[in-house]
Amino acid sequence: MVTGANVAETFNRLFYFERAAETYIRALQTGQPLRVMPDDIAEKTAREIDGYPGQAERHLDEIKLILDAEGSDYAA
Repeated sequence: MVTGANVAETFNRLFYFERAAETYIRALQTGQPLRVMPDDIAEKTAREIDGYPGQAERHLDEIKLILDAEGSDYAA
């Protein structure tokens, strides 16, 4: 389950969670030992993302534009 303060934030969290899970599974499929990112770099990345206000809304708006251009009926 993914939650957020609004639809855009929830979508954004789900989108990036799915991408991270896919990347993790592909990395496991290599059979090679995985290198874990140091905590300080992960925290720095999280702070940078949090410091970009409105990012989730812009991301969702762009996804909607792509879907509209493709003729999707998601908004019907």
